[in-house]
Amino acid sequence: MKRILSFILAMLMISSVAFGVVSCNSGEDTPTDAPSEAQTDAPTEKKTEKSTANADTRPELSVLFIGNSYTYYNSLWTIFRGLASKAGYKVTVSSITSGGYTLEKFADPSDEHGKKVAEALDEKNAGKYDFVVLQEQSKRPALDSGRARFYNATRELCEKIRAIGAEPILYSTWARKEGSADLEAEGWSVEDMKWRLDAAYSAIGKELGVKVAHVGLAFGEVIESSPETELYDPDKTHPSAIGSYVAAATIIATMLELDPREIAYKVNVSDEVKTVLDTAAYNVTFNTPAIPEEYITQTNK
Repeated sequence: MKRILSFILAMLMISSVAFGVVSCNSGEDTPTDAPSEAQTDAPTEKKTEKSTANADTRPELSVLFIGNSYTYYNSLWTIFRGLASKAGYKVTVSSITSGGYTLEKFADPSDEHGKKVAEALDEKNAGKYDFVVLQEQSKRPALDSGRARFYNATRELCEKIRAIGAEPILYSTWARKEGSADLEAEGWSVEDMKWRLDAAYSAIGKELGVKVAHVGLAFGEVIESSPETELYDPDKTHPSAIGSYVAAATIIATMLELDPREIAYKVNVSDEVKTVLDTAAYNVTFNTPAIPEEYITQTNK
């Protein structure tokens, strides 16, 4: 009998020790101030959930800008990228620009910069870009002698852009500032040049089914609402930093159908002026003013 009792007691002691070892090695049952090295390295369900939550899930965009100094002044694409980022997009931006260039030159593969455009729009880059923004030389669309060449180059470039799966956006520019020698030379008022430009961009945009960013009309609205706000460089043609912001805000509103008034992007102006800028970009995009009848033009196609 004593032997049996001794045997049972011994077995109970062995079980107790074994249970204690299991408990001490169980991470769940043993609270600690910090996880052990093994727990840190080991993938766990909780850690996977945290990694997923921190992943950058913003929609991605790739945008190519093609234009001249109206595009590269103040690095317009940088402002555009900042607006897109604040709106929740992850954007890659590229640019092909040269001062005074026309879309006709950009469409010519034998031209120095036209070759770069041809390479960018080559079929090997299918799917590389989501949007391509086209900006013509600042007077050509307004000139009776230059309008047809603007139309032809736009047709050619838009065909290539669409062939690689991208969407073209036309960047309609603004009139010269009051007092510019160019206005006097052509016999135009600011209003004349503004509407002549927008009418030409709108006509080819309608023919091709391409969106037009009415930046020139946005300039006009800002000038009317806040004449003290300086949209121009001292040369009375290129944009000031504020002018480039208006351009970028109008382009992103057109491209992505966003309300720039809801994008928390900082500009070095008062809140009141910022509202004027954003409202102008919004209005010309979603409530585009009708072109006065005397300025309406056709592409003859």
